[in-house]
Order: sequence, then C-alpha cells, then structure tokens
Amino acid sequence: MVDARSLEVATKIPVDGGPYGLALGADGKWLYVSIPGRNTIARIDTTTNAVRGEVNVGNSPAGVAVDAAGLRIYVANSGSDDLSVVDAATFSVVGTINVGQAPTALATGPAKIVADPAVTVVEFYHAALDHYFITWRPDEIAELDSGMRIKGWRRTGHGFRALTAPATASSPVCRFYIPPPLGDSHFFGRGTLECEATARKNPSFVAEDYAFMEMFLPDRGQCPSGTTEVHRVFSNRPDANHRYTVDKAVLGKMVASGWLAEGDGADLVVMCAPQ
Repeated sequence: MVDARSLEVATKIPVDGGPYGLALGADGKWLYVSIPGRNTIARIDTTTNAVRGEVNVGNSPAGVAVDAAGLRIYVANSGSDDLSVVDAATFSVVGTINVGQAPTALATGPAKIVADPAVTVVEFYHAALDHYFITWRPDEIAELDSGMRIKGWRRTGHGFRALTAPATASSPVCRFYIPPPLGDSHFFGRGTLECEATARKNPSFVAEDYAFMEMFLPDRGQCPSGTTEVHRVFSNRPDANHRYTVDKAVLGKMVASGWLAEGDGADLVVMCAPQ
C-alpha cells in the first residue's frame, strides 16, 4: 500500500500464492485480490489490512473488477477461458461466463439503480435453530424460498419496508455474519457508529455489507413522521440471534419468551422504517 502523497510504501499486506490483479469494493471496505497460484481470490479488510477469507474461482485468476453497486465481483480466469461471478455479500461464486482464450483483464460499467429505492424486507425463521433472518435481496429470498441449497428456512409473514439508496436523513444499516460457534447468524447494525463499534468489539464477525439498506434513526425513541418503529430483540443465548419487527405484539411475545429488547426510549425503538 503506497501513500499517494509521498509515493512511499506505507505498509505491506502478506498474501500467499502470488497476488496478481486487484479491485476495491464500492464502499472501500474490501479489497479483492486474485491469487493465480491458489486459484482463489482473497478479501482484505482495508481498515485492518488483514485477509478475511478466500474463495475458489477458475484456473489462474488474473484481472478483478467490482460492479458500481458493489454487489458482484468478476474475475478473469486466464487458465480456464472464463469469468467467475462472485456475490459480494456471501463471498461465494454464483456463476461462470465462458469467454475467449486466456482472459486477463476486465472492467465493469455503471450499475443500473432501481427506480423505486423502497423495497420490502422479508423475515424468515429456521425452527431447528430457532433463528430469524431478514433480507430484501431477490436472489436471497428466492434461494431461501426454494430450500434447495440452504434448507430449513420458512417465511414468517412479517416484514417491513426499507430503502436501497440513501435519502434525506436516512442512515445505512450494516450486515454482519456471526460465525459459529458464536451464532451462525446475522446482525444488522443501525448507523455508522454502531457498525464500527460492532466491528471493533467483534473482530471475528464478517462485515458482509456496510450499507445493506437505508433506514432512519429515532430521536430519543421517537421516529420521524412518515416512518414506522422497528424493534430489535436478542436471543441472549450462546448462539446469538436477533429478530427485527414492527409488530409490538411480536415484540411482547419474544420478550415474554426470554429474548431481550434493545433500543431507545420507553418503547425501545432501534430504527425507523419508511412507510
């Protein structure tokens, strides 16, 4: 890593296997590096300069590019004549594109942004784990609904609205994966302060997306006009899990069963959803 002002090497990041191509994620949080000697790409946390996982791609990966929305990573595999498509949120290969012989370089154009930034967040429940999960992403919803690769999840019928792009006074909501044995679940942090604090306090958590969706923050427990209160409860178990709901009856039921309510004000509001 070179300091752009002095043009001097500021630090070096050890990456085994002969690093070749690289690309910075849309939010600047992750740096993706192809490693031909291992047939993988590595993900580097730019806040700590530490490698946070690798994923196997094609043969002899070379060039790397990230789409403008930060949702997909593309890798040119010079030894297998194809491109690997990697989902940035799950850091897993979701597709392969056959191209010409020995591709080495690539570039992506601007992303097409959805005209209506408001989406519906769908809640799922896994009975065997007693875990809840929420997502607005169509590919994740379809995969959980199908039950083909990820089994055991069912819709609860609950959910709320969210934004996929920043709006006036909105706040980014981050998504962390909590690895086993701490939870094997996800945590959604409200705003930059909570997200950064979560990363510092829990270095083993995987920051999948620092702007998974946009919501609004309450002021001393009061939501802005035109928004709906969102409550968060914590399982208070070694396998940590959280549930997010706009239904106060659901909130009361969860608290009565031993879950801990988190949030601001008398009603314990954690964030505010657009109506």
